[in-house]
Amino acid sequence: MLRVCAYIPLVTAHSACIELLGTPTVRGTSVVDPRTIGGPRCVEALAYLTVHRHRDVSADELASIIWPNGRPKSWNAAARSVLTKVREALNTAGIPGGSLRSRGGVLQLALPDWVHVDLEVIREFCRGSGGDLPARVRADRAHDAHRALSDPLLRGVIGAWADELQAERVSLLVTALDIDAQASAEEGSFDRSISCAEAVISIDPLVERAYRHAMRGHIALGDRAQALEVAARCRRALTEHLGVDPSAETAQLFADALQDDRTQLEAVSTATPLVVGRAGELDAIARTLKSTGPGSSHCVVVTGDAGSGKTTLIREAMRRARATGVTVIFGRCSEDAVVPFEPFVDAIEGQLDDADSAQLREWVDAHGKDVLRLLPGSAQRFAHIDVESDASSSDRVSTMNAVRRWLTGTVANTPTMLVVDDLQWASPASQSLLRYLFQVCTTAAICFVAVARTESLDDVELSATLDTATRLGRTRRLELREFELGHLRELVTAHESDLDPVQLLSKTRGHPLFVTSILAAGRGGDPAERTEYPSSIVGFVRRSEHRLGEGARLLLHACAVTGMFVPLVVLRGATGELTNDRFDDALDELVRDRLIVPAHDGDLFELRHPIVRDVVYSAIGPGTRAALHSKVGGALERMNQDGQDAARLAFHFGRGRIEDRVRAGSYAHRAAENAYALGAYEDAGQHYRRALDWTPFDDAVTRCSISIGLGLSQRALRDPNARDTAMAALTMARQLGERTLQNDAIAASKRRGMEFVQRYASDAERVAVIDAMCTELEAEGRTVSREYAVLASQRVIEQAWGADHSERARTIVHAADIARSLGDTQLLASVNVAALIGLRVPHSADVVAAALVDLDELVGADPSVMNDATVAVWLSRARLEAGDLDGATACLDAITDAHVDGDPELRWLIDYGRLGVSLAAGDLIACEAALDRIRAVPPSPTDTGYYGRLLPALTALRTLRGDMGEIASQAEAMRARAHDNPVLRPALAVALIDVGRNAEATELIEWYTPQRLDAIPVDPMWLSTMALIARAASELVLTRLCEYVYRILLDHEDCVVLTWASLYGVVHHHLASLAWALGDDASAHRHIDAARTIHAQRGFAAWSVETDALALRIRAATGSVDVAEVTALQDRAERTGATAVLRRLRATRLSHSNFGRQDP
Repeated sequence: MLRVCAYIPLVTAHSACIELLGTPTVRGTSVVDPRTIGGPRCVEALAYLTVHRHRDVSADELASIIWPNGRPKSWNAAARSVLTKVREALNTAGIPGGSLRSRGGVLQLALPDWVHVDLEVIREFCRGSGGDLPARVRADRAHDAHRALSDPLLRGVIGAWADELQAERVSLLVTALDIDAQASAEEGSFDRSISCAEAVISIDPLVERAYRHAMRGHIALGDRAQALEVAARCRRALTEHLGVDPSAETAQLFADALQDDRTQLEAVSTATPLVVGRAGELDAIARTLKSTGPGSSHCVVVTGDAGSGKTTLIREAMRRARATGVTVIFGRCSEDAVVPFEPFVDAIEGQLDDADSAQLREWVDAHGKDVLRLLPGSAQRFAHIDVESDASSSDRVSTMNAVRRWLTGTVANTPTMLVVDDLQWASPASQSLLRYLFQVCTTAAICFVAVARTESLDDVELSATLDTATRLGRTRRLELREFELGHLRELVTAHESDLDPVQLLSKTRGHPLFVTSILAAGRGGDPAERTEYPSSIVGFVRRSEHRLGEGARLLLHACAVTGMFVPLVVLRGATGELTNDRFDDALDELVRDRLIVPAHDGDLFELRHPIVRDVVYSAIGPGTRAALHSKVGGALERMNQDGQDAARLAFHFGRGRIEDRVRAGSYAHRAAENAYALGAYEDAGQHYRRALDWTPFDDAVTRCSISIGLGLSQRALRDPNARDTAMAALTMARQLGERTLQNDAIAASKRRGMEFVQRYASDAERVAVIDAMCTELEAEGRTVSREYAVLASQRVIEQAWGADHSERARTIVHAADIARSLGDTQLLASVNVAALIGLRVPHSADVVAAALVDLDELVGADPSVMNDATVAVWLSRARLEAGDLDGATACLDAITDAHVDGDPELRWLIDYGRLGVSLAAGDLIACEAALDRIRAVPPSPTDTGYYGRLLPALTALRTLRGDMGEIASQAEAMRARAHDNPVLRPALAVALIDVGRNAEATELIEWYTPQRLDAIPVDPMWLSTMALIARAASELVLTRLCEYVYRILLDHEDCVVLTWASLYGVVHHHLASLAWALGDDASAHRHIDAARTIHAQRGFAAWSVETDALALRIRAATGSVDVAEVTALQDRAERTGATAVLRRLRATRLSHSNFGRQDP
């Protein structure tokens, strides 16, 4: 449901809202469904008090609402309990629970000014009709209002008071539509004005003002014939129902519309005819196919209004393409979009429909078997092929890779034409997959053809998909328009009709579907009836339906309820009241009237056009419609005894009779799990939400399981609500005492992506639950179990930025021992990744090194371990730290485009990892381009400061190349946050020294005392912070600080300083600098030698140059240096691009002379 409180500007961004439209919800600092806190009575009480919040409500009055059929004996106590739950719901959403006041048996909900009620917001807007706002603003706000009002008010709440509000909702809906119609007309959006006016008329045909809006819109668009038709409808409605004539204002509009002339009608549109006249479009598609070949994919986007002939054009283009040897693949999207990745499933089904066993084997050899997982019932249907065996993981990456192989797996001399029809109805998951294919198939011989309605081009998902195709180039757009008079003459001739083309144009306005319907209906008909044709395709379909016999009309309704494509067995099962003979006669009548078309040897029927379905479906009464949905669901259920078509079953039972909703919930739950397994996380989320709507509240176990699935889907989509969903499920699981559900909820609430890299506080609530669960396992004597190891590993990750690294290290060792004892390699990999995440402190270097050894062995035995991008990213970092630069690169290479698709945070981690490898290897020039890529990635929502995005990379790179002016320019912001983030102070000091602002740097660094150094938390930034303090202190020769830092770092002398992937040398290097500042030349040389060795062993070429430069500076201060040695070092620095090192060498004026000791 559209959130009015977020969209109507009467409400600020920092406010809260109680939503009465749809399911009553409290939306503040969190989103709260009162049912989950206090059940239906909590919802009813909150809703009633909200509606009547501007007056006192007696406790007796409220009790009559909560218990309309009789109160419990102790109803006062029960009512107090309900009110407590209401207050809890408000508090949970961040609204003071004390807003609900109770005194002397009188209640009042006195909400703060910053809390709004969606219904009141809409009332205020509608009563003011938008005030003096500009037309565009009024139209947009009215649009938001009537979209919100399309949802029922107080879903799930019953009672006379709720019914009265429903009537008000309808009244407000009419008002909002009227405002939108008026404002849109003022703004020149006449199509939208007409649409809103017709919506009002469909709700209340006696609103004369709506007819005038529609008439004015049609006149403004030059469609006087349609304006006259609206006027006629207005006159009939007023005469039949009220016995009055239209007002003078309406009569004047009617007179204006009569001022018509034939030449204006013939200029209605400027497009080309359908099939017989679409030569230009067909030629454009043929030319695009001809230019498609290996190394050159193309895309054609065909758009047009509903009924403009898009599908007919594409079918003709497909027929011609096949005739030239092109491989044509066709997939369609349905308006219901219940099947995950529907157009691709439809396309694959089309390829396999008639395949025998040998052909299926041949197809699998060419395209791979993993893609068969997409097909409903694949495990049973293709049991002899073992469709799951090659899928290393059940997720979006596997699906994307499988579809990519299916589409590009065969090498042919001719191109492949992939057509996706009705793309406007594709689910977000299908749109995402198509965008991925656009990006990864740029060099394949594929011509994508995307077909969509013009009216949907502003849809966010569709727009993103078409923009992706356009951005990649080689995209041609074709827009279909209405027929001109010449085209109608051609069609009339082709149909051997005696209709007058001019009258036909006047009647149809050149609408292709309307034109062909009239021409087809005119064959053999009574010429006297032809003047009676309705003046719109909607009217034509309704008239055709009205003329059907009773049985045919029932069959047509069943078709409209089922969908565009109707299996004969389902149609028969849904119309059991018809005898076989009546059923056959009715079917023949629908085919004869061209309302349905036989397909697939008569076992499947297709409604002639989506418009036909929309018109018929909208006219079915709600009770009849629900009954038919239940019947169709029952027929499908009998066809699919194993429930494999769960999504479609959920769709029909969910729209069926009330008693079928529980069944709908069960199927929606199964559909969600199926979608999640395929990586269709958007679809899974929708199914999980529907499952929650349809699952009884007393089935807490199932609702908890559904909530966990919803949390997992949200987490996969990087939805910020994922954590709250999962934690709510975890709380429910704890209350139920269901251990399996608790473990699943812990998994659903895990951190992901950028969160690991940035400073974060542990989730105290989650850690408390993990600790409690571990304590329970310990009490049960199950400390050597998989469950315990998983929980312990999660606790280590949560506490990665905590101080108790020793306890975390012991926990990891124990968890790894458990995994080894169980022989569980998957668990061992998970534990070792937890070590790499949670033990990024030098004090735990031995445990991390052991984890790296384990992971390397696991990957060597089973490379699919790195199919998990999290494993690949963290293993890459660990290998970089260990000096295995090729191995680090291999990890990053294992992360495919399918992993990265739509995940900017993962893209950032990969780009940063590649920068880290280049920096370590000494390819500093390449680092500049990598740094630009990092800058281009949008900041993560969890990035709360300058440090989290760029500072580590900038500091590491500018220490070796360029200068630190960019960092120094951030001095004011970094000083302001230095107390919150300890690394900022020394990082800024080093930058200030680099740009010659030593006095400011000294002031920053002299702040440190032994006590303040000891207070720096031992977290993943501790070693980097100490290394930067060491560099600044030694450069400024602050001896007392150098002494203390030297003693601290000495215990970690062999460790590498690494901030995420930003290398800052080995600790020996920084110890050498400190020792030199302290005058301890012997120690300085010892550390220099050790640093040289480690840098050389690990391939840290740039830091080898930096260490050798430091060695020369030390030697120049204590003796002489060879000019050749200086020259050789300068050459190495130039080759690596270490311009900052060169700058410092030149500033030191190194030569063969003995300069004596110089300040470092």
